[in-house]
Amino acid sequence: KVVAYEIWNEPNLASGVNTPQMYADLVIMTGEVIRRVDPQAKIITFALAGTVYDRVVKYVDEAMAHIANAGKLDLIDYVSFHGYYTNPDESRYLISEMMKAVRSYIPNVKFIQGEAGCPAHLEWTHALKYLEWSEYSQAKWDARRMACDYSMGTLSSIFTFVDRKYVNMQQSFGLMRANLLGEVIYKRPAWHAVQNMAAILTADT
Repeated sequence: KVVAYEIWNEPNLASGVNTPQMYADLVIMTGEVIRRVDPQAKIITFALAGTVYDRVVKYVDEAMAHIANAGKLDLIDYVSFHGYYTNPDESRYLISEMMKAVRSYIPNVKFIQGEAGCPAHLEWTHALKYLEWSEYSQAKWDARRMACDYSMGTLSSIFTFVDRKYVNMQQSFGLMRANLLGEVIYKRPAWHAVQNMAAILTADT
């Protein structure tokens, strides 16, 4: 039933530990197994996090060079990226640079914005912390990020469908509000914003 496989999650966050060369080796090793088991599978790579040039653009360029030198660029179907910007419109600058770097190796590769979202209130940890968000600013942020992704021709996702409970906190990124038992309480304005944006931006709806 699985048709796409993403290799690792945010490897570039472990600075100095998961080097671009190490990640490239992982892509080659894992991608070859996936291709052997399921030749029709789609392989998604990178899922890079952050908003810093060296951590995203330089990282992907060095890893792609390693994969290219090994003659294994055919293992890559998609390149995914994450990134939580206070102003979602600003995401396009770094992502455009990353796209240029990747396309210098694989001109027709496809891109996926695999994780981005906004809290519904002030949070003290995780992405976009220490900012006084509201459920309405969350809805506007999600809609603007979707529009930005669409303008760059990338697939887009919103983190997350429902609030998640972590060990140290209840996160408020969900399109639906949940309690500490994981029960859905109500649909936030962001639910309706994302639903309407998807209807506007998707050709078959």
